[in-house]
Amino acid sequence: MDEAAAARGLSLTHPNAAQWNHELMLEFQAALEKDPAADLMSIISDSYRREHRKAQYCELSYAAKINLRTVDELGDQLKHKPEVNLLDVFPKNYVRRIKMATAGRTAPSAEDTEKPSPPEFRTRLDLADSATVVFPLSETVTALLARYSHPEEPDGAEQALISFLKQLLWDSPKLWESSIRGVVVKCNEEVVAKVITSDTNDTTEYTAMQYLAERAPDIPAPKPHGLIRFGPFRVIFMSYIPDMTLAQVWSSLSPKEKVSIQQQLDDIFRRLRTLRQEDGNALGGVSGEGVKEYRVDECARWKDITTAREFSDLQFSACHHGSKTYIKFLRSFLEDESATMRGSVFTHGDVRRENIMVKQDPYNNNAYVVTGIIDWEDSGFYPEYYECTMLTCTLSLVDENDWYLYLPECISPLRFPLPQLQDDKKLPCVSTAMSDGSSFEFAKYCGMIAGLFGRSLAEVGNDYLGSRGFTTLHEVLLRINTSQSLEEFLDSSSRAGDIAALIDQPDYHHRTPLTWAVEFGWVYAVRTLLNFRKATSILLSRFCLQKALTLMREIMKGGHHCILQHHGVTFLEGSWIIMDLIGMS
Repeated sequence: MDEAAAARGLSLTHPNAAQWNHELMLEFQAALEKDPAADLMSIISDSYRREHRKAQYCELSYAAKINLRTVDELGDQLKHKPEVNLLDVFPKNYVRRIKMATAGRTAPSAEDTEKPSPPEFRTRLDLADSATVVFPLSETVTALLARYSHPEEPDGAEQALISFLKQLLWDSPKLWESSIRGVVVKCNEEVVAKVITSDTNDTTEYTAMQYLAERAPDIPAPKPHGLIRFGPFRVIFMSYIPDMTLAQVWSSLSPKEKVSIQQQLDDIFRRLRTLRQEDGNALGGVSGEGVKEYRVDECARWKDITTAREFSDLQFSACHHGSKTYIKFLRSFLEDESATMRGSVFTHGDVRRENIMVKQDPYNNNAYVVTGIIDWEDSGFYPEYYECTMLTCTLSLVDENDWYLYLPECISPLRFPLPQLQDDKKLPCVSTAMSDGSSFEFAKYCGMIAGLFGRSLAEVGNDYLGSRGFTTLHEVLLRINTSQSLEEFLDSSSRAGDIAALIDQPDYHHRTPLTWAVEFGWVYAVRTLLNFRKATSILLSRFCLQKALTLMREIMKGGHHCILQHHGVTFLEGSWIIMDLIGMS
């Protein structure tokens, strides 16, 4: 950490940091009164030390973060086993990772030391030149917008709504933001507004909240307060669920507290899954919005799926690199189970710690209470196994995250082991338009090699990665060494000022992360990577997204030098062209 950071001090990100500091000072005071020479370091808890480390990491470059994390992990090993041989526990991939993190770096000039701030999503609200109320606004929201009424307001109801809505969204404090997807702002103590850039005709999240409010009001989901189609955005008003996400407090919970959270979630999802429908009714959104399956197409919704069998057909329809025999072999494991599966259950579709709200138990400072489940945009009626298989989409091969050891029993993957294994095996051979690749193929082949040669999986994996020369961005894209999503990684890297170098850096085989994403047809990944680069002024005729991707694939097949440079265009400029095509689709 540099001197400037040390001078201004660190701030803990945990929601209870202020309370922790107050209690810690009282403990220090009591210890010093008892013994003026007391060792104050021995009083500091492990959970506090972990939060201190997280605050330190946020101040560092990627290379410095690797070094400090390595030292911290070695210190933990030494504390646990003082006589350990540190060479035995030293991370095998350290040399590769630090070389990649420092490759091509030069000492920054004084003007480069300031880290750029991520772009403010709300600046994009200027793109909204229309506003249509899709679902009626509640009295609370109507009153919030009415505050901006004045005698010189714009002519016409729609122009007034556009003006009032922009002012409300700018004046409200942010609760969450992604520079790509959208922003959530707190309008007052009762209502939040969620602004999302995606299919403006998709009302799945709103109608799900309506459905739950009517059919299962005891489920702690936000209550709907109106929906506005706002140019290229959707603005969803819903009730505010205060407090913090489970992700913010998870690392500080004891095993007993984690079990308590597990049991509370199990009770909630058991009640949710009592909402059923019979075969013959459309799966997916409750108002006929259709089924979503991002591993087939992250933009599409299928409205004619009415049984678990048809949904399975959809999942296996994705373009794949495996043989027809291999796919049939995988499906054969599910034939008996699919034949007995009837109906569908109400499903959240994205159960993870970031979408679970908790608060400290007012009667027990050492316990937390689940107060809400948020983000219902992937919800609807799906086969019973679907929630269970989606739970592990972000499970990493190497990252330690014991959340997956405390999953609610009623939606645990253990309830449907065959669909879970089928899902894990199917993903590597499917080239999909999803935001992430898959670590399962990597693990499978490393495991085979390890078994043949009597070596550990970690040793084989590190040897392979060392030969590929992957950057950290390659690994995130291919889901090899992290549970972090591509979008989350790019957001954090943009704050650290490392993003441009990472996006343009090839592996040892001259393939950048963008090259990987295009070759495998990961539409969302291509769009996400390019969104994080500055747009150029290249203007082309209007093409559909499919044509843009076809052009990218042709560039890759023919070699970008022979196709693009023939026309005096570099590969990076070619990327800008594709970005323009995607943006105009």
